Amino acid sequence: MFYAMSVYYIGVVLVYIEIGIAILIAIFLFKKILSSSPSSAIKFEIFCKKCGYRTGGLKCPRCEDPSKKQRWR
Repeated sequence: MFYAMSVYYIGVVLVYIEIGIAILIAIFLFKKILSSSPSSAIKFEIFCKKCGYRTGGLKCPRCEDPSKKQRWR
């Protein structure tokens, strides 16, 4: 009987902890939304900043370090 009650109370405490963490995350995200400007919601560069090559938001193949180049097979 005591074991069943203690498991129940541990479960209830874990639920309260999860609710508290969820509230903290919601507050953090709400502050981030309020502090950001409306025009900077989604921002990515279509052209490379260094050479001006059109990349479509991906890594520039011209400016990428040749030693770190991936081989696709």
